[in-house]
Amino acid sequence: MQTEQSTALFDNLRGMLTPAVFSRKTGFSRKTIYNWKYYSKVSENIPSDLFVKFRGKLYIRTDVFKTWMSSNNPNLVWDQFE
Repeated sequence: MQTEQSTALFDNLRGMLTPAVFSRKTGFSRKTIYNWKYYSKVSENIPSDLFVKFRGKLYIRTDVFKTWMSSNNPNLVWDQFE
C-alpha cells in the first residue's frame, strides 16, 4: 500500500523544525533556542525571520538558519537538514 505525502499548505511544514528536533540535529540546547527567540537582545545578530509561530507552536526556519550560519562559517556542511 502506498501512502501519498500531503501537499496541502497546513499539512506540510517543509523547511521548518520544532525546537526539539532542531536541538537534536544541531546540538544547540532548547534553552538556547528559546533565548534566541525571546531574549534576542542578548545576541543582536539573530535574524528576525528565523522563527515562525504556527498554530501556537514555535518553528525554526532552516533556510534562514543555514544562511545565518553560512555567513559566519562558510565551510559548514548541511547534510543533516536534508
